[in-house]
Amino acid sequence: MKHYIVLALILLFIGIIVFALLKIKAYKEIPHVSVLMYHDVFYKKELPSKYTDKRGNITDTCVVSAENFKKQMDFLKANNYHTLTLDEFYDFVINGAKIPPKSVLITFDDGRKSSYINAYPILKENNFNAVMFLVTSKIPNKTAAFNPNKYQRMSKEEINNSKDVFEFASHTHKMHEKESETAYLLLKSLDEIKNDLTESLKLVDKPYFAYPYGRYNKNLFPIIKESGYKMAFATSKGKVRTGDNPYCINRYGIKEKYSMNKFKRFAD
Repeated sequence: MKHYIVLALILLFIGIIVFALLKIKAYKEIPHVSVLMYHDVFYKKELPSKYTDKRGNITDTCVVSAENFKKQMDFLKANNYHTLTLDEFYDFVINGAKIPPKSVLITFDDGRKSSYINAYPILKENNFNAVMFLVTSKIPNKTAAFNPNKYQRMSKEEINNSKDVFEFASHTHKMHEKESETAYLLLKSLDEIKNDLTESLKLVDKPYFAYPYGRYNKNLFPIIKESGYKMAFATSKGKVRTGDNPYCINRYGIKEKYSMNKFKRFAD
């Protein structure tokens, strides 16, 4: 009798494992999108020493070499990936709109000039779409010469010149700041936040938002929506599927140290 009980338990255990594996497989096969996140893109020859170790290896998690960025974009192009626009992505998440099987959304935070100088030409060459989240109070009126040793942002002229690739959305107006290591969005009053986001929305093309430092809480969701934004992007890793909360969209932050195999897993 004991043998039958043991056998039954073994079969039950195997059944549970098989069911779980089938469920995971089915979940993975549900249409999904990977959102890729970048900040600075520099060619290795121009890399400021503050971003590297003594051997010249990039240590700043917000910096990707243009050489690696090109390899990543070349991979997407060679493997027939489709780069979505914000509205296409929104329609997929909210309405379940059909999208090409290999679809990604490419995003950049802060409006850094290095992304315009080094990433924009690569994106344009591949006929890719991308998103730039701007801190709208810090957009220079005049275009300065590119200096990798300075923290520079895209000027109004550069923004206008790159709209054939980039869609421009908000990264706040004046709230991309911290106080005692706590993001302003978690410190300021909801009225202050709403006023800031409303002002920022006037200065960008698209009603989409990215949380500074990826910091947020659920209390912000209705404020962001009331301010006129359709969607907000975080920095938590994970694929995005139809029905996901539009105010905490996952993104994969791409780092220089990641191998191409890891990049491929993120993009897939």
